Amino acid sequence: MVERAVAELTSRSAPLLLDLGTGTGCIPIAILSELRDVRAYATDLAPAALEMARQNAFRLGMLDRLRLAQGSWYEPLPLGRRFSVITSNPPYIRSGDIPGLAPEVRDHDPLLALDGGASGLEPYHEIISRAPAFLEPEGMLIVEIGYDQGREVAALFDEAGFEEIAIERDLSGQPRVVSGRHP
Repeated sequence: MVERAVAELTSRSAPLLLDLGTGTGCIPIAILSELRDVRAYATDLAPAALEMARQNAFRLGMLDRLRLAQGSWYEPLPLGRRFSVITSNPPYIRSGDIPGLAPEVRDHDPLLALDGGASGLEPYHEIISRAPAFLEPEGMLIVEIGYDQGREVAALFDEAGFEEIAIERDLSGQPRVVSGRHP
């Protein structure tokens, strides 16, 4: 996801990134570390996650280019703000699958960061359907997915009017990222 975002942001003038559900801030911080002219916003519902993201950005000298806001997905953003790229690694595990997760995941990651609802796709519906209102012309949405969710998430992109929809694989060959450009 970071590589795809960096490639897209490199081609923009005055690029602005939005990361939804940022958690520790690893996605926007990694992107900011690669591209010195990018500024970013990041949202998260959990105050503790935002504090961790703030500390990480401060420690790595990126806090001056990263604005953090508490709230659900797009809710805390300034009205009319448009972004070159929106990224998100939302909760995508089906609620019924959570008890069977490895203990190091199930017992230590916040449930809020894991539970994607009954289908595992609930966060994608809001993220994808609302993204066009927050993207610049020709802006790109990039989301991480569960290994078996590529086709379903790509269909949501298509329903929302995205073009150039791509399902990309991780280093182990598993489908892990869906991206699309909004006209």
